[in-house]
Amino acid sequence: MFWGYDATLVIRIVDKIKGAYHRIQPPRRDPMLYFGGRDLMEFTELAGFRAVHLDLEANIKPKTKGMDWNTFLRGAGNPRITTFAKAIREALTFSEIEPFIAHLRSRVEFKQRID
Repeated sequence: MFWGYDATLVIRIVDKIKGAYHRIQPPRRDPMLYFGGRDLMEFTELAGFRAVHLDLEANIKPKTKGMDWNTFLRGAGNPRITTFAKAIREALTFSEIEPFIAHLRSRVEFKQRID
């Protein structure tokens, strides 16, 4: 899987892109991940807040259409890491980019994400 899309046919290429992201933001050190509601409560108490109340409201709606490929390329997993397009350029050779995009682009544009 790569960003929720089946990447089985291009797994070796995907591994190179994942490696680029791991160099930028090592796993388990990403400040945007690996915490939950209880962690947030603890962080607020450690910051000096004494009365803390947390409400969670989540709305999950089915996607009705795919994502524009250029929008996907400009995206990033969080504001502290590189865009998908830049990771592709940095991690792959020219001969790897074409088959990777050929595989992934239609899946992105035709909402074939597996969540």
